[in-house]
Amino acid sequence: MPGNPDQASSRDFVLLGLGPGAPPEQVKKAYKAFVKRWHPDRFPQGSHQQRVAEERLKDGNAAYRRIRNSWA
Repeated sequence: MPGNPDQASSRDFVLLGLGPGAPPEQVKKAYKAFVKRWHPDRFPQGSHQQRVAEERLKDGNAAYRRIRNSWA
């Protein structure tokens, strides 16, 4: 049976370049660096790279949301 899609997993931490269970301040810092690296505006308009960046950013946002929700 698959895990809860709204629950943080070790994959979420790895996506942000962290080890599982990283403290909140470290997660926030890693997330900001991730967004800066993968923001679609950094890539040429309409390019393949921009589309890849959009998907990566969506994945990173979802991972950060799941991690943040696990703190509550």
